[in-house]
Amino acid sequence: MLRGMSRAPATHGAEVETGRFATRTSAGDVPPEPAGLEAPRRPPWVDALLLLAVGVLLIAATVNALTHGVHGGALAPRAHASSQRHTHAQHATRTKTNSITSTYLVLPTPLRQEGGLLWWSTQDCTAGWFALGIGRVYSVPGRHCRVWPAPNGYRTLLSSGRGSDLLQIDSLVSVKQDGSQVAVPHTAGLITGDLAWSPDGAVVAGCVRGAKGPVLDLLYPDGPQETPGACLPAWTGAGYLVTTVPSPPEVRVGRHVVLSQEQAAALLPSAPKPARLVLSAVSAAGDRIAVALIALDPTLAKPLASTIAVLSADGRVVFRLSLGRELPSRIGLSHDGSAIWYLDATDGLAELIRIKDDTRLPQIGAHLYAWSPDGRYLATATDHGLLITKWPGGWYVATLPIAASDLSWSKAA
Repeated sequence: MLRGMSRAPATHGAEVETGRFATRTSAGDVPPEPAGLEAPRRPPWVDALLLLAVGVLLIAATVNALTHGVHGGALAPRAHASSQRHTHAQHATRTKTNSITSTYLVLPTPLRQEGGLLWWSTQDCTAGWFALGIGRVYSVPGRHCRVWPAPNGYRTLLSSGRGSDLLQIDSLVSVKQDGSQVAVPHTAGLITGDLAWSPDGAVVAGCVRGAKGPVLDLLYPDGPQETPGACLPAWTGAGYLVTTVPSPPEVRVGRHVVLSQEQAAALLPSAPKPARLVLSAVSAAGDRIAVALIALDPTLAKPLASTIAVLSADGRVVFRLSLGRELPSRIGLSHDGSAIWYLDATDGLAELIRIKDDTRLPQIGAHLYAWSPDGRYLATATDHGLLITKWPGGWYVATLPIAASDLSWSKAA
């Protein structure tokens, strides 16, 4: 059995709660629009989706929706040119850089008390994190379009290198909070889709598309371990690796199949017979697994129907919602499994849904969601900054000045 197939070893007015789900009651609650944000643009998803028709639709759409669905640039402080000298980490060569820059940020007391590290990258591929407990924002030098922090926040994997855009990620670098960096070896090819950390932070899984097709890499410190044909990884809360085959769809927890091709077809009963079923996104939290399925026109590579579903670890369908002809390219669950969100690649907007009653929770202009490690707060990426609300009540807490195209909330090591 593969190693990863078993269990893995002074505040301002923003502090006042003024409304539910970011609904503010007076003009004084609305922070001024940060400088540097761009006007919304239509994300170029359609071209990327053509790739999905040949087996990688899910990966391209996921990556496209993440970046082009949000707008604007980094608002975090930049270092002066004299302090930006650094060496790119290559071939597992460890380097030390002092060019990570930081500045203080005034935060509401509840957010400082919550703490943790809120990681972000922007559409122009600047990256950094908010250290909420000490009220500082840090910027990482270099071009990094994607960020994947370990659950404990001790280190983070970032896309890196000249090809480090959302569709052409060819290298990864591991960055610690002290500024040290090391290149992360992986199977030759392009890294596509999301990486997934095991709950204990011991190993990270990711999909690489190379000359021989997709490969699932388990990125151990001593090198990658490959599983040909698998992709779109996730981890259950108990530390079991979830592996998938995008098309025809199949989902496994360890060696146990929890979603077969026949069961996937049953989740899309309205799909016409010639349609090709594709698993476009997967996520897990606790003992629940969220999946997104698309029925594609076999000739035009356009969606005919789509659905999202939540499965238990033994394969029972806990929740299902038909999405019509939307393209769910990314999906996520709240830590307690009570809510699900997905990103529609056709317009770059995200929907948040309470599972018990299928209620869509209004968040205007949302693109991504991330819960705090203890699940008490929710961060929402919008065109006007990162909106922080209490969960599940939805009471407004703060807006942080960054237009994020990637977002994750980890503990503080």
